[in-house]
Amino acid sequence: MIRLTLTEPRTPEWQKWRGDARNGHKELRAQLKKTGKFAVRDALYKRMKDDLFRLYHGKCVYCESPLQVSSWDQLDHFRPKNEVLDEERVVSIDRAGKRHPGYHWLAYEWTNLLPSCAVCNQRKGALFPLLPGSTHARQPGKEGGERPVFIHPVRDDPADHFEYMPKSGFLFGKTLRGELCIKLLDLNRSPLVEQRQGAYRACVGQLADLLGAMKLFAPLPALVVDELKAILRGVANYSLVGRSALKQCGDTLDEYFNAPRAGTGRGRKGKAAPAPRKAP
Repeated sequence: MIRLTLTEPRTPEWQKWRGDARNGHKELRAQLKKTGKFAVRDALYKRMKDDLFRLYHGKCVYCESPLQVSSWDQLDHFRPKNEVLDEERVVSIDRAGKRHPGYHWLAYEWTNLLPSCAVCNQRKGALFPLLPGSTHARQPGKEGGERPVFIHPVRDDPADHFEYMPKSGFLFGKTLRGELCIKLLDLNRSPLVEQRQGAYRACVGQLADLLGAMKLFAPLPALVVDELKAILRGVANYSLVGRSALKQCGDTLDEYFNAPRAGTGRGRKGKAAPAPRKAP
C-alpha cells in the first residue's frame, strides 16, 4: 500500500454518474425513512469501475497486486455500505443492540470506492474496526470523528504504518494500525511475499544497471529510468517494495554522485568534494 494523489475525472460520463450517484443517495435516504431499510444498487456504484481502476493504476489498494477489470476484482466500500463489523462482532448504535445500518450515505461516493483484489475484498468484507476511544459515525459528516484501523491510500500515508523487510519479504507494522491491517487483510500471505521479493530484486537490478551506466558515462537506459520513475509515482506494482529498494540503495547513489573525480577534487555533479574532517 502506498499513498496516492488523485484527480477526479471530468468526462461527461463521469459527471453524469456523479449526478446519478447523488440521486441514488436521496433514494436510499427516502427508503430508510419510509421502511427502515434500504437497497444499494450494485450496477450504479460499479458503473465507472474501469475509470476507478485506472485512477488507482490498476492495482489493489491494499496489497498492490495488479488487477483485471473482471468479476474477480472488485470495488471495496472502504466504509461498508450495509452491515458493519468490528473484527469479531456486529457494530451496534445503541444500548439495545440495534445494528449499525452501514454507511448508506457513502454507498455511491467515489472516494469510498476502492479497487480491491478478490482476496483482500473477501477478507475485509464488512469489517471496519476503529481504534480504542473512537465510535462509528451514524450520520453524514460525522466520519471525521472516527479513527479507522484500515488505512485509506489517499487520506493516509501508508509509509507511516508499514515497512518492508527485504530478507523475509514480509511487511512490518510500524504502528498499531499497520499491525492490524497486516493481520486482518493477511498482507503477508505466501503469494504476496513471493511477488514482493521478485519486485525488490528487479528494482535492485535496475539500480545496478543505472549505476553501471553512470560509471561508464554511458547514456542512461531509458527503459530502466522509466521503470524507476513508475515506482516513484506509485504506478508500478508493489511500489512500496520498490521504494524500499530505492531508499536502501540511495546511499550508494549519493556516494557515487559526490565522489571526487580523479584529479579534479569535484564530485560527479561537479560540486567540490567535502574536505576531510579533522580528527577530534
